[in-house]
Amino acid sequence: MFYGSSSGASMSLPSKSRLKRQRDRPELSTQSSAPGVLKIFGDEICAGANYKSVLATPRSSAQELVKEALERYSLNKNAAHSYVLCDVIGRMEGGGGIGGGGWRTECLRALGDNEKPLLLQELWKPREGHARRFELRRRAEVEELNAKEKDTITADINAQARKLQRNRAKGTLTLPRSSNSSFCRSLSETSLNQVGGRKKEEGSQGGGGVRHSLYQSPHLLLLQGYNRQDCLVYLLNREQHTVGQETPSARPNICLFSPDILPLHCRLRRVPAPRRQTNNNKGEEPADSQRFCVAVEPVLHATVLVNFSRCERSTMLRHGDLLSFGAHYIFLYKDPTGAKPLPAQTLARLRSLGISAKRRLQLEFDQAHEDLLLNRIMSLIEPGGDDHKLTPAYLLCLCIQHSASSFPPGSFGKLLLKIVRRIQTVDKTKELAQKQAHQDPASLSLLSISDLIPDLQTIFFWMSNSIEILYFIQQRAPAYTHTIETLQDTDKSLLSATISANEEAMTILEEVIMYTFQQCVYYITKSLYVVLPGLLDCNPFPVDSSEPCWKGGVGFPEPIRRVLQVFQNAQELLQGYQVHPEIQAQMFAYLFFFSNVSLFNQLMDKGPSRGWFQRSKVLQIQACLRMIMEWASRSVLGHLADKFFTKLNSTVSILTTPTQQLTQLSWRTLSSEHPSLKPVQLHRILTQYQLTAEIGPVPAWQPSSEDEAYIYRTGRSMNF
Repeated sequence: MFYGSSSGASMSLPSKSRLKRQRDRPELSTQSSAPGVLKIFGDEICAGANYKSVLATPRSSAQELVKEALERYSLNKNAAHSYVLCDVIGRMEGGGGIGGGGWRTECLRALGDNEKPLLLQELWKPREGHARRFELRRRAEVEELNAKEKDTITADINAQARKLQRNRAKGTLTLPRSSNSSFCRSLSETSLNQVGGRKKEEGSQGGGGVRHSLYQSPHLLLLQGYNRQDCLVYLLNREQHTVGQETPSARPNICLFSPDILPLHCRLRRVPAPRRQTNNNKGEEPADSQRFCVAVEPVLHATVLVNFSRCERSTMLRHGDLLSFGAHYIFLYKDPTGAKPLPAQTLARLRSLGISAKRRLQLEFDQAHEDLLLNRIMSLIEPGGDDHKLTPAYLLCLCIQHSASSFPPGSFGKLLLKIVRRIQTVDKTKELAQKQAHQDPASLSLLSISDLIPDLQTIFFWMSNSIEILYFIQQRAPAYTHTIETLQDTDKSLLSATISANEEAMTILEEVIMYTFQQCVYYITKSLYVVLPGLLDCNPFPVDSSEPCWKGGVGFPEPIRRVLQVFQNAQELLQGYQVHPEIQAQMFAYLFFFSNVSLFNQLMDKGPSRGWFQRSKVLQIQACLRMIMEWASRSVLGHLADKFFTKLNSTVSILTTPTQQLTQLSWRTLSSEHPSLKPVQLHRILTQYQLTAEIGPVPAWQPSSEDEAYIYRTGRSMNF
C-alpha cells in the first residue's frame, strides 16, 4: 500500500501510553459524534502554507475533508476530484513538532474517497520515532509519484521481458528486440500487452497507479540500448516525462545509463494535436481533432535525433518516428490511438539499421512443459480483440517445428494430435447452433448480421488459424517424416504411428475447417434471407428524378443498405481474421449464389402477382441490383458477382427491354443471348411480359418444338 523506504517506517500496534499521547494531539479528533480539529497540510498545493484546520469526526470521509480543506485554502471545492487526501508517515529532522521545519516524508499513501482518516489513525499508529500527518495533494502528482516509485505496467513488462530472455531453454518464447516483419511486430506487442493488461486489472482495484495499456497510450520501444538495466518499453501516459541520467539529487522519469546522457537530457511533453481540415459547414471540430500528441523538447547541448536528424527545438513526434538519445539509444515511438501500421519510411530506416525480417521468432521449450505451453497459446488471444489474429497458428507451428527438430523421433506427431484436439474443444460453432436452435421463430424477422458478429468472430478466428496450421502440416510433415525414415535402426512401428498421426491430424483439421466454413455460410445466408425480399419492393428513385438516389448523393435506400451491410460485414470478418484469399472467394461465391437464387425464385413465383414484371417496376429492381454489383466491383468481388448473378441479371435485362425492341427478338435470339435461363424460365418471363404489356401473342416468341416439348415435360418447375 505504501511507496518508499520501509526500513524506517514499519508499523506496529500502539501501546496504550502512546495511544493516549497521540489522542492528546490537537490535530486528531477521536470522538464518535462531536467534531474535532484535524490539521491538513497543504504546502504541496499552496507555496508557503503550513496547514489548515478542519472539523472532522471518525465518520468523515476523505472526500468530505478534501472539500473542506479546499475551502480553507481558498480553492474551488468543485474541483475536489483533482485532489486527494494523503496519509503521510515521516519524521522530524532536527526536532520540533509535526508542523515545524525539517519534516521528512518516509511513506505516502493516497486515501480512497470513502476512507475515514480518523478511523484509520485509530486502528494503527506509526512506529516509535515516526509520526503521521494528513496532506492535501494534487491527484495527478500523486499518481505520477506512484508511477515513478512503482510502475505497475512497464516495470512488470520489462521484468517479464528480461525473464523471457534469460529462460529461453525453460519453455518460454524468445522475442527479438527488433524486427520489421509485420507479424513479428504484432506478436511482440501482443506479448507485452498481455503482461500490461493483467497489471492494469490488478492496479484498477487499488484505486491508484498507471491505468493505461500499450493500446491506450503512446510509448517508446527500445531498439538499441546501453546495458542490461535498460527497459524495453516506456509508457508516455502523463503530461510530461523527463529523460536523463539519474543523479543523487535527481531522478528523471526515464532513466538512461550511457555516459553521454545529461542529467536532464530532454522532456517529452503532451501537446494538442494539430487541427485537421474538415468540410464541416458548421465549423465544429470533429472528436478526432481533440487528440493529443507528444513533443520532444531537448535541452542545451543534449544530443537528440528524430529520424536521424538533429533536433534543436520542440518537435512533434509522429507514429513510427525513430528517437535517438546520445550515441547509444534508439527508440521507436508508437502512438496506438491512431491504429495505423508503421509507415514505409520507418521500415526503410529499420532496415538501414540492420533490423530486418530475416530475424525470425524462436520458440524453445522443454517437452515436460508442452501441455502447459499449448494451453497458454490457445488462450493467449481474444478473438474479438485487436491482437494479431494468426498468432496462435504461428506459435503452434513453431512448437511443431521445435518438437520435430529437438525432441525424440515421432514426438511431433503426438504434438499434432494434441493441437488439433484442442482446436476441436475451442470451436464455438456447436454452441452457436444450440443458441440459434432455441431462438423464437417470431424473432427471425428481426435477425441482424450485427447480432451474429460476436459469435462469428470466434468461428472465423479458429477457422483461419486451422487453415494456416493445415497448410503448414501439408508442407512440412513429409519432411519431418522423411527425417525419421533416414535414421539408422528406425523403428517401423514408430514411423507408422507418426504417419498415422499426421493423417489423423490433417483429417481432423479438414473436418473442423469444413464444418466452420459451412456454419459461417449458413448463418450469414440466414441473415441475408431476412433482408433480401425488401430489395424487390424497393424504389431507389427519388421523386421527380430518373437517377437512383445514391447517384445524387442521398445514400442507399434502407433495403439495399441492409443487404450491403451483410456483404460488408462478411468481408470485414474474412479480411480482419486473415482468412486465406481462396477461402474468402469461396465464401462470397456461396453468398452471391444464394442471393441470386433467392431473388430469382421470388421474382418468378411472385412477380406477376406483385407487379414485378411491369417495366417501371423492373427498372427499380435493375437499379437496386446495379448497386449490389457496383459494391462488389469496388470490393474486388466483381468477377464473382458477374458469375453468380447471371440468371437474375438476364431476367431483369429482358424485362427492362422496351416492348417495341423486345418484340423484334426471336426465341432463338433470346435463348442464345441468355443461356443461363432454362426454356421453361424464359417462356414464363415472355408470357408474363406479354400479359403485363397487354399485347397479343408474339409469333417470334414461340419456342422451338424441342424447347416446347421440354417445357411441357418439366411442367411448372420454373425455379432455379
